[in-house]
Amino acid sequence: MTTSETTLAHRHFSENEQQFSVHRSKLQMMLFDAVQQRLPQDSVLTGQQVESLTEDAERVLVEVTDRHHDDRTVTYAAKVLIGADGVHSKVRKNFHPDVNTNNWEGTTMFRGTYRAQKPFLTGRSMVLVYGEDAKRFLTYPISREAEQEGQSLINWVAMVPQSKGKTVTEKETQNVPTDPSDVLPYFDDWGFDWLDIKTMISEQKMCCHIPWLTANRSPRGDKDA
Repeated sequence: MTTSETTLAHRHFSENEQQFSVHRSKLQMMLFDAVQQRLPQDSVLTGQQVESLTEDAERVLVEVTDRHHDDRTVTYAAKVLIGADGVHSKVRKNFHPDVNTNNWEGTTMFRGTYRAQKPFLTGRSMVLVYGEDAKRFLTYPISREAEQEGQSLINWVAMVPQSKGKTVTEKETQNVPTDPSDVLPYFDDWGFDWLDIKTMISEQKMCCHIPWLTANRSPRGDKDA
């Protein structure tokens, strides 16, 4: 919808469709607990940073830095390697060194969470508000526990175009702590009777900002893609 509360689109999920919104750290622990229950003990090793890999017809060797043991170098052997090591994947870079993942399209995303003392709309709602100069504000609830207490933990993302697209450094792609007072001026006059955007931003002790990246796709159709 727009800042004047004009609805641009409205979608309801059917009985055969579901969308789940959950706090990222909680999702990570849910996945971790499920793996711990289903795989042998010590199957999950944390603090392992992938550095390089080699392969032959029989196996793949992965060299990592073990952050839990004085940054020692460890090599693991396996039949299959699935590269899920983040936006700056060393696995992908090994196969596609020329793929650039640091393309900033010009929009900065400010992110935070807000604890409300009442449910957020239906408890399953997601709202995206469009404003002037291509600014946007996305918000939705992310906690079943808060909902069961008659409250809501709301995730919000404030998107502000600030530059023409350009390539940034890897350090510039990281989440940076931000004072909410720096975000508020962009959305100071935004909000509705049922969505207090100003309060959601101003009552944060801290939020963060990160550039909106658009990555060049890796080549597909070969054994390495």
